[in-house]
Amino acid sequence: MTLSEIRSKSVQELVDLEKEMKLELAKLSIKKNLGVREAANKIPTVRKSIARIKTIITEKRAEA
Repeated sequence: MTLSEIRSKSVQELVDLEKEMKLELAKLSIKKNLGVREAANKIPTVRKSIARIKTIITEKRAEA
């Protein structure tokens, strides 16, 4: 998901997206522990996406 796509969403949509990403991160962590390499490679990307979403949420709440 690109930064412009994240910025175009509302705060509530971003909160929902953050929950989905955290769930995905948990699933990837479990897969990584089971030995799936592709899952281990996706974890940093998902973490960065969560951080971006949190940053945009904070910015939008500060504007309001």
